[in-house]
Amino acid sequence: MPRSIKDMGAAVLEQVLKTPGRAPTRIAALARVNYQFLYSLLDAELVTIVGRGQFNRRLNVTEKGREFLEHYRVLEQLLGGHGDVHA
Repeated sequence: MPRSIKDMGAAVLEQVLKTPGRAPTRIAALARVNYQFLYSLLDAELVTIVGRGQFNRRLNVTEKGREFLEHYRVLEQLLGGHGDVHA
């Protein structure tokens, strides 16, 4: 079953929090999303990019991103964990 945008976003946010020093390309791979999907999270202000240059960029979860993830986790708990965040 395909993952929803919310599931993919939560997977990225989880990976950023779990492995904060990883490059955006690595985060996308670990979360199993297309690199271009990260732009959706940037546009939604769920993450920011810090650092300059091709090899120094890192993702940070914003306060809005943390709030999204908190609500997502509650929803997953209420629904019995049918999402794909921890895959």
